Amino acid sequence: SGQAKSGRVFSVEVSLSPIQTSAGQQVAASVRDITERKLVEEELFQQREILRNVLDSVSQGIVKWSADQKLVSWNNHFQHILDLPDEFMEEGYSLKKVSKFVAERGDYGEGDPEELANNRIEFLMRGKASRIEATFGENIYDVDLQPAEDGGITITYSEITDRKRMEVDLVVSKEKAEAATKAKASFLASMSHEIRTPMNGVVGMADLLSQTSLDDDQVIMLNTIRDSGNSLLTVIN
Repeated sequence: SGQAKSGRVFSVEVSLSPIQTSAGQQVAASVRDITERKLVEEELFQQREILRNVLDSVSQGIVKWSADQKLVSWNNHFQHILDLPDEFMEEGYSLKKVSKFVAERGDYGEGDPEELANNRIEFLMRGKASRIEATFGENIYDVDLQPAEDGGITITYSEITDRKRMEVDLVVSKEKAEAATKAKASFLASMSHEIRTPMNGVVGMADLLSQTSLDDDQVIMLNTIRDSGNSLLTVIN
């Protein structure tokens, strides 16, 4: 720091350069007021802190990678989702190292970790907006890829584990309901056949019996048998 005649304290940058003089080697010193630069740096720092707080306030994981595959910005949810070590969370950290770490852990499936990591990086950096599903640990995420104008990529991770489980449960419930309906239809068709055959015999015999000599009471009872049989056949058919 330096101090002006007015008493104002300001930031300075001191440069020392060795020079050769007739009196021998000397050191030349230059002092430059960098107060304005320090104010700009402080403002940039404050803006980054605000951005970081905003990113951490959202429920999704968010990360930005530069065109040369370096870490630019991220939030805590991103680190938590991918379960990354703290030493990875530095500006400029390599996407290749992160991808290989995740591949070696098995999150990209079976295969050579180097090849899996390279394939994932190629997919991420291809410059096309897209959405994929990815599993990290026991959770499933909707991954939204949005290319940036500078050639980088912004990735958002939204957890959809509960939704996917509900979808699976709905499919299972639908399959069970369809199986139950099919079994019911098969049962009814079988029972209809089993009942129709003897009932046709009953109605046929009643028709034959009606052609014989019957008293009035027998005719009434026979008609009841025949009408009931025909009604049941109508229901079955």
